[in-house]
Amino acid sequence: MSSKNATSPPRILIDQLEKAIKAVDSKKYEEAQSLLDILSLSSKELGDTAIQSVAQKYLSILKRKRMLAQPRPDDPMMDIQIELNRKNCDQALSLIAAQVENPQNKAKLHYLKSLAYAQKGDAEQCSSALKSAIGLDKNLAFLWRLEPDAQEMRKNQIFAFAEED
Repeated sequence: MSSKNATSPPRILIDQLEKAIKAVDSKKYEEAQSLLDILSLSSKELGDTAIQSVAQKYLSILKRKRMLAQPRPDDPMMDIQIELNRKNCDQALSLIAAQVENPQNKAKLHYLKSLAYAQKGDAEQCSSALKSAIGLDKNLAFLWRLEPDAQEMRKNQIFAFAEED
């Protein structure tokens, strides 16, 4: 008998682990969950802490993969912000135009519109949108003062109204 056999995990556990990993990789999440749960219990009962630890790590990976696989809910405001983060100001303006009729987000839409025009370097349009936003929600002036995309615009005297308290 070699000492290697005494420390190696039982072949059945290794086979179960391989099958579970293949299920995770194949996006068969229900099957993978079941296999990993069984593997975790089996390895615990057999006292194989190494396999149990690996099974627990794959359960964590599986949980994250399942979460990421879920479709993102439709959120036009988030879509606009994503486009602004990507510096796609024209696409952001297009999405904003499609949301104009939404009264609950009107202040935020004007604010995001001001950011899109700031990215474009259009001070007049930016100022107009920002005035509308602040007129609806004075707290947006504070956000404007912190916004990196507005740094160049803030240097323009036309935006003095946004610097006042």
